[in-house]
Amino acid sequence: MKLNELILLAASSPREPAYTHRVSGVARCPREAAMHANGMERSDPADPIHGNQFRFDIGHDVEARVISAMESAGLGVGFNQLRVLAHTPGGLAIPGHIDGIVLVPEGVEGGGAWYLFDVKSAGTRSYQRMFWKDAPPKAKQPHLEQVAVYANGIVEDDNYPEISGVRLRDLEFDGMPCGGGMILYLCVDSTARGSGDSREYLPRLTDIHFDLDDVDVDAVLAGFDEVEQHRINRTIPPKPENADGRLWPNFNRKTRQYKPVRCSPRWCERFSLCQEV
Repeated sequence: MKLNELILLAASSPREPAYTHRVSGVARCPREAAMHANGMERSDPADPIHGNQFRFDIGHDVEARVISAMESAGLGVGFNQLRVLAHTPGGLAIPGHIDGIVLVPEGVEGGGAWYLFDVKSAGTRSYQRMFWKDAPPKAKQPHLEQVAVYANGIVEDDNYPEISGVRLRDLEFDGMPCGGGMILYLCVDSTARGSGDSREYLPRLTDIHFDLDDVDVDAVLAGFDEVEQHRINRTIPPKPENADGRLWPNFNRKTRQYKPVRCSPRWCERFSLCQEV
């Protein structure tokens, strides 16, 4: 065995934990989630050569470094990993932990309010796709949904008894109301776009603010009810449409069709199983 293979194998996660509902699962394919919930083993476990666990850990490192930089910039940042419970239309309580809350002062874009934020790392291609010509950068829909669900959740954290039982978005800090959600994307690879004389460099970090009411939270949370019903009935839902954001759709301008990037053994650990059932 080669040395790099030995290291990558040691860093991989050979065992998959039992399925549990979590807010971070809003971005998960409901068909694959139902398979997991029904105890169906992975047919395509990630090849250690891809180093998925390293990439996952990089995301955690990015979160810590971005939050540290926000604090160094004089922003009020707190409640990192605050626990909230989101309640589905069917009555399920879905736990989750936020990245944090930031108070943006007057004089800064979006100032005079606090925001619930989530930090995401992105590779070059994923990052570039958020920037279309001169239009404002656009966040991925599942990321918006995740933050909106957090914001509408109820604080249930023993470390903060003074705000337990309060809907997160209803809190006020220093007289500041909630200004909405914020996604902070940090590109971990090259930020170059274009080539030759037309090459430009995108900012390494971009912040995208959004109105929490732009997301139908009940519709998003209903997805957990769907998975729960499939677990109870021992059934599997049909595959989502190719344009579903949870499948990482890539639009082909020539064919005018979407290709679900996530539907491959590289990205879905139950891909082969999905083709069989």
